[in-house]
Amino acid sequence: MNAPSNTAAAAAADHQLALVVRTPPPRKVRAKTGTRIYYAVIIAVFFVAPALTSAWGQWQLHKANVLRNRGVATMGRVVHSETTTSSSRRGRSTYGTTTEFEFEADGRTYRFHTNYPGSGRDYPGKTEIVYLPENPAEASSRMFLDLSGTQTYGFNLSIVGLVLFVALSPLWMLLLYPTLRRRRLLISGLPIRGTVTLAKTEGIFWGVHYEFMLEGALYVAAGRMATKYEKEIPTGASVLILYDPRKPKRSELYIPTARCYEIIPTVVSSQAAPTARPNAAAATGRNA
Repeated sequence: MNAPSNTAAAAAADHQLALVVRTPPPRKVRAKTGTRIYYAVIIAVFFVAPALTSAWGQWQLHKANVLRNRGVATMGRVVHSETTTSSSRRGRSTYGTTTEFEFEADGRTYRFHTNYPGSGRDYPGKTEIVYLPENPAEASSRMFLDLSGTQTYGFNLSIVGLVLFVALSPLWMLLLYPTLRRRRLLISGLPIRGTVTLAKTEGIFWGVHYEFMLEGALYVAAGRMATKYEKEIPTGASVLILYDPRKPKRSELYIPTARCYEIIPTVVSSQAAPTARPNAAAATGRNA
């Protein structure tokens, strides 16, 4: 059942390999579906989520400022107030309070609730409510508004979003670097054959050490990849390598690169010729 699909996949891989060898740089490449999803997840987690968190916090602060400047005060009551706690391994407890309020305006009864960190500040009983006269549904307790500059929900969210973006910047850079490096070498790198000198499991990765000869010089490099490449790149295998002609010690194995990106076929002029170094001519045939 899988034979036709496997044959098609092998044919596509052979076609891409031929494009790498025959197409001079710079090549046009595009990310494969898995790589696009990978990029989308990184963008969502490290960029969109912190931005939305800060934006939501700023919006909450904006609403609080509008209520302070244009709001009308009235008396209301606390319908329900609940404080939740959680304990850490060090025995510390964190608090979060949800309070539901009720008040009357223009002959109608309105209810709303607030959420903020800390133990309960509002408690069952009468309390002052501030609401917008043109839209009474936009309301807050006076106590909540008085704390808006320092400890409120909106201020905390704004800070959290900014801190997340700054603190996680090194992590998203680290996650993107390998795939962007492979993309750059697939675009501008030259192909050459090399040999895997050692391949072994390194934690959760498959570590591959390889070497190749270029203009009489021996270049040694290493890389880490998913353990699924264990059978494809064993010790002693002959592998295709993409190296930077300006800095040959910068290189990548072709097999994991081809899993992330593919070359877009282009019509090459008959006068165009690859600017490969002499040893690059040996980069023919299929990867072992």
